[in-house]
Amino acid sequence: MDDFGLPVLEYVTREWSAIVQAPLLLSGAALAGVAVAWLALRWKYATTIDALCQRVDVQDKEIARLRADGANEPGEPPRDKHGFYLDGRQIAQVSTRPKLDNTGQMIIFATATSLIELESADHVEFRNLQLQVEGYDNRRSVGTVGDERRIGYERLRCRIIGQTLAGR
Repeated sequence: MDDFGLPVLEYVTREWSAIVQAPLLLSGAALAGVAVAWLALRWKYATTIDALCQRVDVQDKEIARLRADGANEPGEPPRDKHGFYLDGRQIAQVSTRPKLDNTGQMIIFATATSLIELESADHVEFRNLQLQVEGYDNRRSVGTVGDERRIGYERLRCRIIGQTLAGR
């Protein structure tokens, strides 16, 4: 078995002058070798890239699902899905079943309890939406918790002005 490579090498050495005399054959063989190597590498890396793209797609879908379920960025406390937020701080608790008006641009909350007075044109975040307070039917004091006064609102109306970057 040790002699296997030696006869082939001797044969190629003996026939080298004939091989060199046929440049078209040599060029074709070299080109075919390069083409086969290129196709093999392309196939190998294409399957690797496809597998990685599939993993990224699966992870993107998982991130979207978690955000839709109310997950937050790492290090952020969880958000209440029935809360209004201003500058990252919860300022109000709203009714559990808000309704959209006929245009689909206004959300109406049956009730809301807030730590601050909500005025027209105030911008707040609710889930993954940016809202602008438009008005309410009734406002009243509903007591205090600790040193914080609570204000109750009935039929609080807010205009949808965009989506939050966090996508909660």
